[in-house]
Amino acid sequence: MDLRARPDEKVIFTCRAITLVALSLWVLSMFLPVITFDNGGIDTMLDGAHFLENGWAGPIMLQFGWYANLLMLPAAYAASRNTIKPRKRHFILAAALIALWGNTLFLSSIAGYTGDAPIVRWHAGYFSWMVATGTMGGLLMWRAIRARASQLHPHQNDQA
Repeated sequence: MDLRARPDEKVIFTCRAITLVALSLWVLSMFLPVITFDNGGIDTMLDGAHFLENGWAGPIMLQFGWYANLLMLPAAYAASRNTIKPRKRHFILAAALIALWGNTLFLSSIAGYTGDAPIVRWHAGYFSWMVATGTMGGLLMWRAIRARASQLHPHQNDQA
């Protein structure tokens, strides 16, 4: 029995196209404004480059979303391959990406000069990053589940 799931060409093309769009949005989000926060009465806007540079310190405020950036390229590689072996690492990678994405949904304040500063506006960079990471995590999870189902039922697509 072959342990590799062999998707048809249309599925491969679609997965690669979705991956390309997600990666493009992810890169674009690094250059766009992300949030505006109230910094002691002064509205301050931060762009994606600021978050890329300083996001590693997010766990101080229980924000771990920045670490999804470290998973985007491996997830893109795995999601766009011709075959996926249904291994635990694909599920773990997809679940971690989705969990980090979910943690970012709860971003409501940021460390400012005067303590925690509430976010007053979210901008295009935030939404593009959320779409990119959520899409990549969902696509990889779908590919991994599909490969696992194909392994469990290897003849489901055979024609009689």
